[in-house]
Amino acid sequence: MLVDLRIKNYALIEQLELRPSPLLNIITGETGAGKSIMLGAIGLLLGNRADSRMLFDTERKCVIEGQFDIANYQLQDIFDAEDLDYDTHCILRREISPNGKSRAFVNDTPVTLEALRKIGANLMDIHSQHDTLLLGDAVFQLNLLDLYAGLVPQRTHYSNAFRQYRKLEADLQTLESQAAQASKELDYNSFLLNELEEARLDTEDQDALEQEVKQLEHAEEIKYKLSQALHGLRDSETCATGSMKEAVVLLGQVASYGENFQELRQRLDSCLIELHDIADEVEIAERRTEGDPARAEELQDRLNVLYTLQRKHQARDLPALMEVRDSLRQKVSSVLNLDKEINRLRKDSDAALAAVTKQAAKLSESRRKSFPTFEKRWACCWPTLACRTPASWCSTAPARPLPAVLMW
Repeated sequence: MLVDLRIKNYALIEQLELRPSPLLNIITGETGAGKSIMLGAIGLLLGNRADSRMLFDTERKCVIEGQFDIANYQLQDIFDAEDLDYDTHCILRREISPNGKSRAFVNDTPVTLEALRKIGANLMDIHSQHDTLLLGDAVFQLNLLDLYAGLVPQRTHYSNAFRQYRKLEADLQTLESQAAQASKELDYNSFLLNELEEARLDTEDQDALEQEVKQLEHAEEIKYKLSQALHGLRDSETCATGSMKEAVVLLGQVASYGENFQELRQRLDSCLIELHDIADEVEIAERRTEGDPARAEELQDRLNVLYTLQRKHQARDLPALMEVRDSLRQKVSSVLNLDKEINRLRKDSDAALAAVTKQAAKLSESRRKSFPTFEKRWACCWPTLACRTPASWCSTAPARPLPAVLMW
């Protein structure tokens, strides 16, 4: 029920606020007084087309706002379907800017015109000269019957079950389409995956392989340089360790003359120990360094395999190549599991169809039982459509039955 109407900057109306009575309201006036203008403004709340030429002041926007009490309208499902917050007091608002752009709001939430039409159509009926023809519409008759017989909650339960069934059907069709497409790619993806699996990517460290190849290819140079380094550190008459050892002895001889001399000797002694350790490690590395052309060739072949796979899959390094392999594993596995998921969805869809069919039969039976009483009470207005008064209130009109109501 409309409890408050505000019209601002529309046609001949600069500003209007109307709070209609919950009983009968009649607005009268001569032709041209503006009755149709008010009706046109209300029509904007129903989603009618907006036109900036209807602005009273073309420099300001037009705002049409209606507040409704919808506590008894059973509109929770529509609000849920449109992802809107439901409240028993609903505010519809339409704004038209001077540049012709139009915006719609429901409870201050922006909505599409289609959403506004869905909600507005359940809140207001605007009847023109020929609108009584709606009485011949099957959907309109069903709505009247459901309201009369109190079947709206039962119909809502059926509608929810039907939407769930349609969702399961849509999911099933999507999954079957994915399965068909994935099956086409399965052979190719399986080939790529096998190629990557055979490469044993998890067992390799590409950086270590590349470093070892470099050492093997330059083994003679490395061995010679290490030998020279060892000669300078320990094996020559003027080696570093010998010179440092002499310096340690000399500092020890003057250590008793000052703490600073003692501290220098200790520091140099630590350096000498470190230098001996370095010399030992250089000696070990020099002994281990040997040329091995067969091993170098083996490692280079292994690297060539990795390089080829990286170029093929456009992977910048080994971790990226492993991500490609894992992705292919998932794709191949998902195809193999699709049949199981499709069968599960098909069972759920069949169960949902059986449930919704049962609810539809129950709803239809309830409508059939309620129809005889409904037919008697509302028969007075058919077919003349002269009034819409229930038969129990009207003793002058002939009792004629309505057309058969469509059942489902």
